[in-house]
Amino acid sequence: MPFHPIPHARQFVPRRNLISVFLFVLLIAASLLSCTTIRMIAIPQPGMNVTPNGSMATISQGGLAVSVAQAKTPYDLDRRLTAFDVTLINQTDQDLEFIPKDVVLFDQVNRQFFALGPNAIYEAAVAGRDYVGHVGLGFGYHHFHRGYGFGYYAPVWIDPWPVYSSRPYQALIAKALPIRPIVIYPRSMVSGSVYFGIAGKGLQSVHLSISRFTSRPTPENPHPPELTYLFPFNVYQK
Repeated sequence: MPFHPIPHARQFVPRRNLISVFLFVLLIAASLLSCTTIRMIAIPQPGMNVTPNGSMATISQGGLAVSVAQAKTPYDLDRRLTAFDVTLINQTDQDLEFIPKDVVLFDQVNRQFFALGPNAIYEAAVAGRDYVGHVGLGFGYHHFHRGYGFGYYAPVWIDPWPVYSSRPYQALIAKALPIRPIVIYPRSMVSGSVYFGIAGKGLQSVHLSISRFTSRPTPENPHPPELTYLFPFNVYQK
């Protein structure tokens, strides 16, 4: 059988070498150094129940208890979003309508951030895509797309071609607490997450304010009474 030269043979020169190993080690070290753990601890207030470890706070008024705790976000989106898990508990024996007015987060200098809706969550997730390369370990062979032949894998390799990592924004939207009127059945609860367009890194303290109307505004009563649930948290980073 005659031998035919393989086109683009220069592609078969091993490109996994000590430089790749060095870059791999640097990548891992940079990732470890850049990781920041953010923990929010509720600051006890009159009329507020706080769990012993300070991770959750609850305020009850008007037959509705609201519990708030720090929520987890994907490791990359925490550079763009701060999230809280919110539970609404109907403490009465009849239907209770949660009619939100505002859900606002204030930072330590009183900048205010309104809870994000589904479109804003999607935009934040897409804008937070990482530009990364493939990194791997192992021996083996690779079939090249151009021509026919095989190349050799070094123990550590880095693929220079860019890859955009995906974001589970659908899950974020599915978990989001609807910021609209909700009917909560007797002795029942509704849970969800609220997201704000501010990174947790750099925060020192926050106040989460959830205010609701006690009844729907009408032409006869355009300004019904309001109830506000205010949750202060200290922010610790390490």
